[in-house]
Amino acid sequence: MDLLTPFAAVAAEPLPPGLSEVLARAALDVVAMTVLTVGLFLPRHRRRDLLTVYWLLNVALFCVLLVISGGQVGVGAGLGLFAVLSIVRLRSEQYNNVEIGYFFVALALALVAGLAPTVPVAVTLVVVLLTVVAVVDLAQLLPGPSATEVVLDVVLESDLDLRMELGRRLGGLVVDVDVLQVDYVRSSMLVSVRYRPLPVRADTVAA
Repeated sequence: MDLLTPFAAVAAEPLPPGLSEVLARAALDVVAMTVLTVGLFLPRHRRRDLLTVYWLLNVALFCVLLVISGGQVGVGAGLGLFAVLSIVRLRSEQYNNVEIGYFFVALALALVAGLAPTVPVAVTLVVVLLTVVAVVDLAQLLPGPSATEVVLDVVLESDLDLRMELGRRLGGLVVDVDVLQVDYVRSSMLVSVRYRPLPVRADTVAA
């Protein structure tokens, strides 16, 4: 028992005020990101690869904010550097609008958890952010046009020809199409398309 006495005394001591607040903010950020990614994004959009991106950016920004709050680097320099890195990442990958929205919410959660005046204020703002995401992104679960990305083995310059080809391949009515990439060397193109599937005729099913 004598050997455990020093460890028990250390465990019984209260955490320093600064450290306890940092741990509370870090716990809030982790819980908020878990709700955002595992509770909202993954069940609705099924993009497991983006979870790593969201978590790494959130944690990295939160750590940068801790350094900034400690006075080790200027606020403008720290946030400016991280903004540049974020823009480079966004421009180097293909994201749809909803994925970009989750990207910025992940960054906003780190900012709120790290910079809000008090922990209760941070909790309130986090709840507001997650509630807005849950309500706004609910439209993704409602009936509507399907969305997908298609790689075509041909380059079509005409928008009408492109819509007709996509409609034929997808078996639906093309609502919107966005050309993401064109490769004239390989004669291929990557497009993001939203379409409404056409009902299958009874004679087709019978055949």
